[in-house]
Amino acid sequence: MKGRIVALLATTLVVGGLTVGVGSTAQASGGSPGPAAGAVAPQAATTAHQKSVCTGNGSGTPCVNEWGGNTALGGAIKVYAYPSYPNELWQYNFVDPCNSGSTVTHTCPFTVGTGMNDEFFGDAIVQVAYTGGTCMATNGSGTAVNGVCATNGTPSNGVYMILDGTGDCIYTNYCAMINRYWSNNRGVPQFVCSRSTANGALIDLDKATNSCASNTAFWHMFF
Repeated sequence: MKGRIVALLATTLVVGGLTVGVGSTAQASGGSPGPAAGAVAPQAATTAHQKSVCTGNGSGTPCVNEWGGNTALGGAIKVYAYPSYPNELWQYNFVDPCNSGSTVTHTCPFTVGTGMNDEFFGDAIVQVAYTGGTCMATNGSGTAVNGVCATNGTPSNGVYMILDGTGDCIYTNYCAMINRYWSNNRGVPQFVCSRSTANGALIDLDKATNSCASNTAFWHMFF
């Protein structure tokens, strides 16, 4: 594993929880209803810390942005230069769909037989949650939209993310974000990256690393 955080989880998962999600269980606009085939039952997430999720650190950095402040399911999520309060109040929440302490096992959360569980064994499983109560999910085109968080029962397609990198992928290092839904759909790892670093660029959840624009494929949570 390239970013084990077992020791980190032991300390951060006791931080006060923040319930995220909405009262609806509707699928994010443009996706197929319900979780992906073979999805495991979600468990409650725990708040790591309220931060921004960005591809850099500091003023002007492209960050995940609740576009136009629209928190409706299916609403667009794009990137915008930091700071842009409150639309950039996004954070990683640990989620535990595999009953494994929020880490990838040899059999979960990817489809067994693809080799991805072994490739990312021990990496953190998270959702990218907005302070307004939604989570980053996917539409049918693979772009980021507001969806139902794993904390609300049945998450929208694309909610589960795997953080892969060296050392601490939560607070310190820039790490790749792999989308479980699209990876299982295509049988190979699919990464989260913005189409550019320009304000208003769409975020794709279904890209091979060699198809990501420069400086858009590695993410960091900071405050």
